Amino acid sequence: MPALAFATVVLSLTGDFASVRAGEVAPTTGRLVIIGGGLDPENRSIYETFLATSQGRVAVVPLASGVPEKSGPLTVQDIQAFAERPDRIFDSALRFDAPEIAATEATAELLGSCDAIWFTGGDQSRIIAALRPSGGDVPAYDAVLNVLRAGGTIGGTSAGAAMMSDRMIRSGNSEEALKRGVTEMIDGPGVCLGKGMGLFPYGLVDQHFLRRGRFGRLLVALEGTETAVGFGVSENRAMVVDLATGRFTTVGDQAVTVIDRRNADRKGGVRSNLRIHLLGGGDSMDGRTFEVSIDPEKRTYSGSDDVAPPFSGLWGRYVIRKMIEALANDPSTPVTGTDGGFVFELTADDTTQFWGAGAVSAVNVRLDIRPVGSDAAVDLDAAIQRGQDPD
Repeated sequence: MPALAFATVVLSLTGDFASVRAGEVAPTTGRLVIIGGGLDPENRSIYETFLATSQGRVAVVPLASGVPEKSGPLTVQDIQAFAERPDRIFDSALRFDAPEIAATEATAELLGSCDAIWFTGGDQSRIIAALRPSGGDVPAYDAVLNVLRAGGTIGGTSAGAAMMSDRMIRSGNSEEALKRGVTEMIDGPGVCLGKGMGLFPYGLVDQHFLRRGRFGRLLVALEGTETAVGFGVSENRAMVVDLATGRFTTVGDQAVTVIDRRNADRKGGVRSNLRIHLLGGGDSMDGRTFEVSIDPEKRTYSGSDDVAPPFSGLWGRYVIRKMIEALANDPSTPVTGTDGGFVFELTADDTTQFWGAGAVSAVNVRLDIRPVGSDAAVDLDAAIQRGQDPD
């Protein structure tokens, strides 16, 4: 592949999928800074990106944290280290164990006075329980939306990232998700879904993605919600979304893994023609058309020595990333991995492309998944999951 001045890949949109939109009127202005967790307090690029367009007050919301009295002030300190005016960063004092505070007009006014709001990590269900309880959205939730409508920024790390989409992942691991499907039970067998904040309108978001091997659970969540595209954000990396244009960019190498199932097929437990993109610093995507643009400074992938096929333990640290790198080293040879009764096969075709030196960016890698065993076993398992009596 010759050196590229600019690389753009356009993928056609086909199939009927649910649109993931927030509420009745989703914000179409403002920015989202979605961080995959594991954030280094010295990651200047992410903190400065979050603060870049904020001239006024910045609130830290530790609703997700089990120890908000500690995480709130510590997060304030972390952000202050990169702020020109540290005095404008403050702890909102919102706590999961005092949800009534979020329901007050005073809290709504406090958050509404900000240019930016940062949600800490923890348990994303705590955020929803306080801001979007079963009885209806509280004033503080409307204040968050209004910050975006005024052109402000909402940032979140870990749980603060998972909450971003309209339907969010509450719990689950990849192996159980692929075996059991969707569950309504938190921490139950499978992937548990729930209502999210509805700020990110382009698909589902997952966090700690490559490090914790969450490919399977995001895929099943997409299938369970009939959503076209999912975005797995890596630890200590970020996805920055401009809601006015629908375009998002990445901060850090191999920051976002995109699962695209628009042209995929599924028969029982067999899934074919899924597409994966692995996007890093400077790469971008249009969330409305799913057009991928690679950083114009990147060149043809030069290979990596840190690849050791065959691959087992698909849900281990960075295994999917290493499989993509192995395919980039030799696109003519499919790369196979196994775990938990499933076989993953990555292949490259004439639409697949790789860029980067060391850290690869990949576009349109094909993924096929099949359970270990016969088609009959697959069909029986599918029938059981649907609650049907097998013949």
